Amino acid sequence: MSAAVVRGVIAVLPAVTALAFWRGGYSVFMTPKATVVVVGAATVIAVALARFALTGRAALPAWEVAIPTVLYVVALVLATAAAERPLLAVAGRADRHVGLAVALATLVLFVMTTLAFRYRSPAPVIVATLAAAVPVTGYALVQAGGGDPLAWNLVEGGPAVFSTLGNANFLSAWLGIVAPLAAWGALWSGWRPTWRLGCGALAAAVLMTAAATGSVQGLVAAGGGLSLLAAGWVSVRAHRLRTGAVAVLGLGGALLLAGTAAPAGVLTRAGDSLATRAAHWETAWAMASDHPMRGVGLSGFQGWFRTYESPELAATRGLERSLDSAHNVPLDLLASGGWPLLLTWLGLTLTIAVVLVRGWLRAARAHRLLLSALGGAWVAYVLQGLVSVDVAPLSVLGWTLAGLVVASAAERDRTDVRLATRGARPVAVGVLVAVSPLLIATVDAVRADHLAAQAVAAAEADELDVADRAFGRARALASWEPRYAVLHGAFLNRTGERAGALEAYEEAHRRDPRAVVPLLNVARLALALGDRERADDAYRAALERAPHSPEVRDEAARFLEP
Repeated sequence: MSAAVVRGVIAVLPAVTALAFWRGGYSVFMTPKATVVVVGAATVIAVALARFALTGRAALPAWEVAIPTVLYVVALVLATAAAERPLLAVAGRADRHVGLAVALATLVLFVMTTLAFRYRSPAPVIVATLAAAVPVTGYALVQAGGGDPLAWNLVEGGPAVFSTLGNANFLSAWLGIVAPLAAWGALWSGWRPTWRLGCGALAAAVLMTAAATGSVQGLVAAGGGLSLLAAGWVSVRAHRLRTGAVAVLGLGGALLLAGTAAPAGVLTRAGDSLATRAAHWETAWAMASDHPMRGVGLSGFQGWFRTYESPELAATRGLERSLDSAHNVPLDLLASGGWPLLLTWLGLTLTIAVVLVRGWLRAARAHRLLLSALGGAWVAYVLQGLVSVDVAPLSVLGWTLAGLVVASAAERDRTDVRLATRGARPVAVGVLVAVSPLLIATVDAVRADHLAAQAVAAAEADELDVADRAFGRARALASWEPRYAVLHGAFLNRTGERAGALEAYEEAHRRDPRAVVPLLNVARLALALGDRERADDAYRAALERAPHSPEVRDEAARFLEP
């Protein structure tokens, strides 16, 4: 029974994560999604530990997967410890939550998927994901047609096609991962013709929607995944593996021609996006070069970005546009945790790839098409990560697919370990106690985000006391997060409470010591309150953290000049 519950949670979790959003929170999309992932992983752990406590028996993954996974976890923990504020690194910054909590949750799901779906069909995960793709795609197409029933405040340019993912690039990437699964459904002879026809229509709609986002990363990722699926399909049909290679080349050529014939606006936008990302990648490389072994810590890229950005990039972006990631998963890992984090991630990724290739070559023809679909979707996840951020809806789907690949392709069986029941229970309780703070912090993050939304609404309605109390409670609940202190400081400054605003901005600075905007606000308010010594310290610290920013240099120079 417990194994069935674990499989059920794993099956629905990627779908629920993609669909989840909450307009009652300040961060409408990523905070709910990260919460779903962490709570889902905690549920899986609790069920598995309950079974372990009752029976004294636990299943362990094969050593070829266990060893690189453990090494990667150790590197993640070390990168968290290297951060200036480890609590912020655990939770991840608001609006992204790319921190230790979500990373560990997705790795838990990866390992549990390899165990729970061994000798089991991955169809529940595929069906749930394709079912979620229907409303995700439908809502995106409604947005593309200009009929969105919900009002949104857009913060980026480009087409307003983001569906339940909250970002056009993330939506495009998610659809690119789903495309091989939908195409497999159309090709799989074990399903009824009506289901196959529906999957074919969904595959076409997914690709069309990815194009409508104006982001090409999903199409490129889908191309890589569909190439592997095509290789599997042709090899099954032709009974020759060599024909699969021909299919890959043919599909690659077709994608190249399609890219050449793509609308000029899409290609121009893609070129501009790559040019922008190249500047970010240069910054990440410079950051990693100065911190090759420890990195700047998980979630540390945004704070250190101002220090390492080029003068040209600083003049282009300005202080109003911060950057929270290198928008390249390997480079972000390198900057966050140095070479140990990058190499352990590469080791785990290559392990999954080797298991996939070995299983694909040795699989029976009836199984090869399914393995090609799972592997193709996982390859699409890896490819989109070269130009994207590993946010919760992408990472939970990608690592679950990786687990399905290992479960479907691995040759070695899992290992069962049996302890005395009396010894199993303390171990189970100890693990639950160890992971409970992450779950509590996740729930507190949702509550704080909701309070921040209430505070903003109250401030707009001139309910100043209500707004002040809600901001204060949000700050207290999420004691690691600087955003709510910044919002509170801005509110207090607007209402004339300069002393309180100064205290709020100083708290934001303590929570995120490398953030420049709170420091500038500390300097301005200290100057307004007549504390020139505090203003002097703040301006000098801001110059140290953002030496290439024209805005920081100009403002600090006006104060620091004799």
